[in-house]
Amino acid sequence: MKKKLRTALIVLAPLVTLVILLLAWRPWYTPKPRPVLDPWVHISYSHEELQQAQKLADSGKRSDLLDPRKTLTSFVATDASGEGSFDLHTQNLNITHVQSIQDEGKDPKNGDRLFLVTFSQQKDVVVFRLRQLLGTEQTKIWSVIGYLITSSSSSRVSYSTTWQESGGPSGQ
Repeated sequence: MKKKLRTALIVLAPLVTLVILLLAWRPWYTPKPRPVLDPWVHISYSHEELQQAQKLADSGKRSDLLDPRKTLTSFVATDASGEGSFDLHTQNLNITHVQSIQDEGKDPKNGDRLFLVTFSQQKDVVVFRLRQLLGTEQTKIWSVIGYLITSSSSSRVSYSTTWQESGGPSGQ
């Protein structure tokens, strides 16, 4: 009887251990990491829109597109008038409430220009990302390719490190 029990334990102990290890490991149920949500609002332009804007800048009709600060001011003003489609005005973030526009310089990762815009009577600030997408050196237009509504206490480093490139003409 003892010999049968001992043989059973020798066979069953490794088998039970193996089953426990397999249950703990669960290779069939490996949870996938949650995708990191991009806090930036990405703005895409069709190639035709960019070409049209470049033509207007080249002809002198939209020379504001050659200067990043003027491009940003024009973008915010267009959105505030309701002609834009980015809903900054729904959050009371329009050109009439702009308190300051501060040039934060270039993003070291990709050369985009970052502007910090503060609005009166708002706790949050908006970081706008501008990029030159088309054209040649002197007449290359600036386009707003994204914005981030964030706390005024956020550091400049987080503005550039949270950006994730997206496909399309604005991602070139």
